Amino acid sequence: MQTTSPASELLHRVVAQHAVATPDAIAARYRDRSLTYRQLDRWSNQMARALVARGARAEARIAVCVEPGFDILVALLGILASGAVYVPIDPTYPAARIRAILDDTQPTLIISRAHLIERLALTDFPTLSLDDAAALDALDDTQFQVAIDPSQTAYIYYTSGTTGRPKGVMASHANLIAYIQVALDRYDIDHHDIIPAIARFSFSISMFELMSPLVAGGTVIILDRDHVLDPVRMAKTLGEVTFFHAGPSLLKHLLPYLGHHAIDLANVRHASSGGDMIAPELLETLKQVFVCAEVFVIYGCSEISCMGCTYPVPRNAIVTRTYVGRPFDNVDVRVLDAALQPVPIGVKGEIVFSGVGVVKGYWHRDDLTAEKFVMLDGKRCYRTGDVGRFHDDGWLEMLGRNDFQIKVRGMRIELAEVEYHLRRAPHVQDAAVMARDSANGDKVMAGYVVFDTALADRTAALAEVRRYMVDQLPDYMVPSAYVELERLPLNHNMKLDRNSLPEPGRADQRFGADKRSAETKTESYFAALWMKMFRIDFVGLDDNFFELGGDSLRAMELIVEVDRDLHVGLEGMDVLRESLEVLAAICDRRLGRPAKPARTTAGTTTAIEPFYRDGLYCVLHLAAHPSGHAALICAPLGQESVRAHFVLTRLAKLLAGRGTSVLLFDYYGCGDSLGEDVDGTCARWRRDITTAKGELVRRTCATRVTAIGVRLGATLLSNARLDVARLVVWDPIVEGSAYYAELADLHRRCVRGLQHLRLGRPPQRLLGAEELLGATYSDAMLRELRALRLVRSAVPLRWLATHDAARQRASFKALGGDRLEMLDVDCAWADLTRSEDLLADNGIARALAALVEEDP
Repeated sequence: MQTTSPASELLHRVVAQHAVATPDAIAARYRDRSLTYRQLDRWSNQMARALVARGARAEARIAVCVEPGFDILVALLGILASGAVYVPIDPTYPAARIRAILDDTQPTLIISRAHLIERLALTDFPTLSLDDAAALDALDDTQFQVAIDPSQTAYIYYTSGTTGRPKGVMASHANLIAYIQVALDRYDIDHHDIIPAIARFSFSISMFELMSPLVAGGTVIILDRDHVLDPVRMAKTLGEVTFFHAGPSLLKHLLPYLGHHAIDLANVRHASSGGDMIAPELLETLKQVFVCAEVFVIYGCSEISCMGCTYPVPRNAIVTRTYVGRPFDNVDVRVLDAALQPVPIGVKGEIVFSGVGVVKGYWHRDDLTAEKFVMLDGKRCYRTGDVGRFHDDGWLEMLGRNDFQIKVRGMRIELAEVEYHLRRAPHVQDAAVMARDSANGDKVMAGYVVFDTALADRTAALAEVRRYMVDQLPDYMVPSAYVELERLPLNHNMKLDRNSLPEPGRADQRFGADKRSAETKTESYFAALWMKMFRIDFVGLDDNFFELGGDSLRAMELIVEVDRDLHVGLEGMDVLRESLEVLAAICDRRLGRPAKPARTTAGTTTAIEPFYRDGLYCVLHLAAHPSGHAALICAPLGQESVRAHFVLTRLAKLLAGRGTSVLLFDYYGCGDSLGEDVDGTCARWRRDITTAKGELVRRTCATRVTAIGVRLGATLLSNARLDVARLVVWDPIVEGSAYYAELADLHRRCVRGLQHLRLGRPPQRLLGAEELLGATYSDAMLRELRALRLVRSAVPLRWLATHDAARQRASFKALGGDRLEMLDVDCAWADLTRSEDLLADNGIARALAALVEEDP
């Protein structure tokens, strides 16, 4: 089946024409800022000249590693104009993944920001920092022209590969023209349209979201990742746009929120989904929520420039099948058998595409290119591996896959690549990965591992495996659940019997017996919800949503359900950080319900008691069998408190389980504690430490207290002069003045990174206060901070260093500490570019616990 069309003008030149015709029209919006076509054209011309001066030319790869903002548009258009190849890299990818892509592409240049270049260690290749605004401004901003053949490579997008390494899909300028032009023609996209960029820039569908509105003369809205995953902000954005495309996994969690709240979505004229099999009921819901919009399914993949088929969802009939429609103009689609011969209508076969969208192949993978791109009847075709069938009316129905590839959250994953890394995880002798259906119908991955028989602590080993996988693979490729098996099941041919792999959650309930059960109405609500979401038989009060296998989209589902059922708006950070018990306590507090009394009962290990004391929000981890020893944790302040929260919570649970009750608290004006942050001072926070210590003793009757301080919390603690048995410090701030200078420098760099090519307004100086990395401090507090020093008291001082080892060793010796523990993990406290980056434990909690518990 085939249809016809497209234009031949290079797309970056079409965008440049809008800068001449409508220079003041808005090309892009990001947060509260706008970018006109004139500005976009000027900066992309300057970018093209900067790239050519640094060696950009035909087939030269230019990697782009930037966060959401105007940077992506300027880099993309500048690269296309220079004739080089656009290679997007997600800065949230693990370092190992980024390194694999860079090693494969060997880029001529990497475009990024200074803080990302430093954080991701990109300096092994030449870099162009977008922070160097003066150098870019000095370049000619008039139209840049270079001869470009449409057959030249325009971009490379990396997808999951079977060999354990990602594979790059190469597309030409001709492919790109076909990609965007067929979309504009089919969906009538024009200069009136406002389209949000929802997909990650590292996925090829992002090209549709970025370029379609610009080529049409419309407006693209750039969204932060946390914006996309926040149903409240997404609802507001969708009320402002005319056209959007979103994956079914996102829609499945977002649509219930939109349907539950009265939101005006009348401006939306087009709503489409794709990237995965789309359940008919989801399309029905999409029609109900967006009553004024045409609803479409878009089906394709990177290898055919994404635009393969499209299905107009009928409003006068109920959808009952997973149709993907008919081909776009100039695209041919066939359904073939194993011998690559057409099958009759109604018979299943492999979906094969040909046409102008079929890309050049895989970068440096000639064998795979020859396997997947084949000649049929004189046409170059791509074998998708998808299974489908034609119906009598000509509609193509998608039925699934015929290979070892799956889609999770709309993103293609080769299970072989995930297994490759899982088999190389610590302590793993053998491993397998399977796709499973979650309770809501989404695909999730489960990892099955066989450990070394001599391994002692298998629970810790599973946590280490999860951390290893997080360090190796993007978040969407990390299994949601892990199951330990004595051996992998085999069939009669002695091959892995995947059908015999047990369901995660049902496979191993060994850890349920020692968990504390829900007691209150709200706790029971959360426990039932999580058991349904994760298909497990038991959830305890100490369980954490993400440790159970949750991800960002499931967190959105949780937030939407809690909003609907309890009318409480949870924050994504609450879900990320807190245990079930604390989440329930947060909801009860916001609902005005009384806090439940702390308790320990037979068969339990610890209890958690959230409470307020003199305006301080505290969480007490009570030991079931107290030893008379208690611990006070003085956390860092500002953004560092978010980073350390996971490790400190694990430390509290670990100590409480061993008989040491632990108190965590938020300083005045921070977190849940009362007051404004600008009112907090070092003197006040030292009083908070004294108050918290007194409350810890009163509630636990402890006869001996160890005080634990982290970063600035350690410095404040050392100056509080508490009557404690010992001080344990983790990466303490030794000189307040040096710490302030570091914070101020980081804040300046962060602001430069957020200004996105000179559009951001300079930060305004607050009267009597200063903002540093999202926290506002009074001038009085900063004067106290600059005078603050870590001091040595008469009590024993134990020190854990996980950052800047040489300097900490010198400080430890100068202060005459009693014991120094060096842990070979770099916490990189200066890496403050993403507030959601919680520190991984990596043995930190156990090392701190050892310093707390060991006798002198």
